[in-house]
Amino acid sequence: MEDVEDGVSNVFGVATESASIEDPRWQLSRTEAVREYIRLPDRDNLDVRIGHAVDMTSIDPAYLPLYVGNYVLGGNFSARLMSVIRDEMGLTYGIRSSLSDVDALHHGMWSVSVTLSQANLETGVEETMKQLREFVLRGISEDELAEKKTTLTGSFKVGMSSTSAIAGSLLRNAEKDRSPEYLDSFPDRIEALTVGDVNERIGQYLRPDSLHMAVAGSLPG
Repeated sequence: MEDVEDGVSNVFGVATESASIEDPRWQLSRTEAVREYIRLPDRDNLDVRIGHAVDMTSIDPAYLPLYVGNYVLGGNFSARLMSVIRDEMGLTYGIRSSLSDVDALHHGMWSVSVTLSQANLETGVEETMKQLREFVLRGISEDELAEKKTTLTGSFKVGMSSTSAIAGSLLRNAEKDRSPEYLDSFPDRIEALTVGDVNERIGQYLRPDSLHMAVAGSLPG
């Protein structure tokens, strides 16, 4: 085992939380927001993807509060988008948002995925965009943050209950250029976040008017 660890360290180096990337090799696209409609036969349920690039890496201090903010918006079945767009309005069976593909070297994206029927396409997109603008304008509440803190810290601890899960967590942690000790401190970092921390990053990084959109399926009309 020591030989394996030495070999990996020699090739890849040792990840440290203090590491920084001053000059990323990949820069964000600065194109104007666009909409693409892709007609596919016999696909009455349309898949909609909405998103834009996010100018941060996983070593940015803003990453964790923005991650938690997005989790409030669309991270699980009790998140705001599911509660409003699915449960209250009945416009979809599923909708979620994610902060994805962010690592120590690369910027990632904020995106929303939703499946809509032909009849609900226009209203579903309109109401989704309304919720996204409201989310960025007003942010999250104390109650929402408290609930998601409980969910995130609880699922994190459950997710570390086996040796394979720990190994996977260590790998993902290293990919984000964090030291192994970060895993021990993760629940405390989540608990330390305030509504002000989260809402500041939401307003700083998320831009509803810059969202691209792609729709695929049997388009109405």
